[in-house]
Amino acid sequence: LIGTGPRLQMLGGDEGRNALLETEWVRWMRKTRFARTLRTASRCKVREGAALGLIGHDSKLPTKAKVKLRLVEIDRLHTPDLTPLEPGRVDGIDFDKEGDPEWYWILDVHPGAQQVLGMPTATRYPASAIVHWFDEDRAEQHHGLSEMQPSLRLFGQQRRFLRATLRAIE
Repeated sequence: LIGTGPRLQMLGGDEGRNALLETEWVRWMRKTRFARTLRTASRCKVREGAALGLIGHDSKLPTKAKVKLRLVEIDRLHTPDLTPLEPGRVDGIDFDKEGDPEWYWILDVHPGAQQVLGMPTATRYPASAIVHWFDEDRAEQHHGLSEMQPSLRLFGQQRRFLRATLRAIE
C-alpha cells in the first residue's frame, strides 16, 4: 500500500509555487527515507501490534523542512515507576481527564539491552510529538495486538504436521 510513499498534489492558484512545493516534498521524502520508514512502521504494526514514532527536528537535513519521523521499538513504551494507584496511566502513556494521550514514556534503552540492574530510565514526550499507530478494536484500548496472534497456534500445528509427514516418509 505504501509503495514509493505518499505524493503531494498542490492545487493552489500559483502553478509555479505548486511545482516548487511538490518538488521540495519529493526531496524531503528521499532525504528522510520517509517511504522506507512507513513500510517499516507497517511491518511493526503487523508483528508487534503497533508502530511508535517520534516526530523530531533534524537540523542536518538539506531540505527546508527539518522535521523527521524516527521509529522507536514498541517495547520501549513503558512507564518506569508505574503503580496501580495512579488512574489515567497505562503502561507508557499518561491520559488526560478526557481519555486522550497527554504524555508518552519511552525507555532510554531497549529493555532487552539493559546492562545495569535496577529501575530503567525513561524520557517523557508530549503526545503531540508521538505517532502511535495501532488498530483500536475495543473501547479504551491503549495498545495494539499483533495481527499474527490468531495464527500462532496454527504455526505450531503446521510444524508438527510437517515433522510427522517427514518421519512417515523416512
